[in-house]
Amino acid sequence: ILALYIEPSWLAALQRGLALSGRPDFFSSPCIELTSRMRDHADLLIDAMFSFGFVPQGRLEELLFDLLIGITEKHSELRHLSRLRVGVASDFYDA
Repeated sequence: ILALYIEPSWLAALQRGLALSGRPDFFSSPCIELTSRMRDHADLLIDAMFSFGFVPQGRLEELLFDLLIGITEKHSELRHLSRLRVGVASDFYDA
């Protein structure tokens, strides 16, 4: 099990459209099955996190962002919400 708890403001700082990730309807499902490509991204992140050498924070964020983009592209409502020009409400929280 890989559980990700990601701050929407961090995602929005990396890519503006991801500010919508704070909406409760952004992801269509709370659980997904990783594709082989997503699994590869997850494995790279896990390897970096558990390495014995120093891994720059920027590299860890890059690996995490790559994984999240893969998940978002396949399992989110980003395109649909963006097309509808749905705004971002600051009071949405993950239950």
